[in-house]
Amino acid sequence: MKLVGYFFLFFPLLSENLEHKVKHYLDRLERATTEEKAMFWAKKVVRLGKKAIPYVRRRQFQLTQKLYYYLWILKALEEKEIPPPRDFVLERLDWVKKAVEKGEYKQARKILQALEVLLKPGDKRRREIAKWRIYLEEKWLQKQVLLGQWKISRHLWDPKERIEFQLELKNISQDVVEVHPTPSHFLGQIKVQKIQWNTLGQQTVQWQYFTISLKSPFSLAPQETWRRRFSFSPSRFSSERIEILKIQGFLRPFFIKKGTRRVSRNIVLPQVVFYILPKKYHGIVSQGTPYFFQLLKSMEQNFRSYAKAKKQREKLEKKIFELQMDGESLKKKQPNLWKSLKKYLLFLEREKNFWKREEERHRSRLNQKGLELFYFLPFVQGNDQAVQE
Repeated sequence: MKLVGYFFLFFPLLSENLEHKVKHYLDRLERATTEEKAMFWAKKVVRLGKKAIPYVRRRQFQLTQKLYYYLWILKALEEKEIPPPRDFVLERLDWVKKAVEKGEYKQARKILQALEVLLKPGDKRRREIAKWRIYLEEKWLQKQVLLGQWKISRHLWDPKERIEFQLELKNISQDVVEVHPTPSHFLGQIKVQKIQWNTLGQQTVQWQYFTISLKSPFSLAPQETWRRRFSFSPSRFSSERIEILKIQGFLRPFFIKKGTRRVSRNIVLPQVVFYILPKKYHGIVSQGTPYFFQLLKSMEQNFRSYAKAKKQREKLEKKIFELQMDGESLKKKQPNLWKSLKKYLLFLEREKNFWKREEERHRSRLNQKGLELFYFLPFVQGNDQAVQE
């Protein structure tokens, strides 16, 4: 009798449709008391095929102890194979990341909560989940509550100019948001990376840090913006140098209050880049990548002309030297022939001087275009569009 009872317990009725089958299997999975039984019913659902996915999705994000198996079922159905029963906690964190990228913060939060329920209190993987929870809250804060960004007028600056930029914090939610600094009036920090290099390829990197302070809290109505201006002078250097300033930063209020909810998380500010180079080169680098290739083509032509002039000069110098050596014996033996040779040597000397001037002219152009190319190099790797903006 027991065998007959187990048979009817595990064998679904053939007259049931797919939705009823999925519901039946998932109900059994919910009531399973061991991992073996839960996996048994999970494999039953997988054998129903992809048509079962919509019915599984209706229950997959319920906060239950069996969310593990719901996610396992979906993965098996989407990949057309049954994955081995293994630790999927870290694997499911990719789902959280994708949900955050799509802006589905509520769904990502539910997955993290379910994973925390699945894990035991002493499990080491809880640390990874805690990191993702912080990441999720920071993303939620930046995408749905407060938007922190830099406002700049331009990317190109002269070494003699004072760089100015502005920090903006905008309330993008539908509620009033309050920002409270720490008791020591600390609100955030700006980190400036200075990269300098010269035409010899020598490079130096320096870091500077600036504190953003705030004496009293402030509140922002929906779509209202808080602003703070900053300015500083770049390093003084010679003309044949480039300095790149990469400005990053973060805001770390004591807490941010939105309605009844209080959070204490970082607001990461996006990186902004300033290029410090002599003003006469600003127009050149602002022309973008097309000018860069045009510059390379022009340098190639100049180099060919320079090489031709140098070759002609060296050829004439060699010829003049050989004729002068031969002419030494003609001074006494054949004076008339020597006079004719001397006139020819003067002609060759004028030709040599002409090609020497051409060589110097093309060398000067090469040096100038090489300097333009030197100042252009920081903008080749996808930065020319930002400069043009």
